[in-house]
Amino acid sequence: HIDRLEKKLSGNSYGERLGSCLNSQSLDIVAVYCDPDTYPLVPPVHSGVRMAIGVHPRQFPNFTNTAEIHLGHLLAGLSVMALGGVGLDLTETRVSIQSQEHFFKLLFV
Repeated sequence: HIDRLEKKLSGNSYGERLGSCLNSQSLDIVAVYCDPDTYPLVPPVHSGVRMAIGVHPRQFPNFTNTAEIHLGHLLAGLSVMALGGVGLDLTETRVSIQSQEHFFKLLFV
């Protein structure tokens, strides 16, 4: 989860970090974003970086209309290869399972 790692690190942007890791390798990586407040403003610029983007059940209360619009724009782009970080978390006590099920269904409509 590059989004959560980014919160813990300071300095260069995720794209610069990932790009510098990939420059000497012939690897592709998937950066998973599951927290709406950490969605990238622009998709990764390095050709070896793809995104999986979604909303972790714990983040449902933070999923605003603005985040929904931004998610839609990112999903429409070429850098997103998967809807990830989405599901039901039966260990999550801050968001009821009924709310999680409702939100999960909304994501796939």
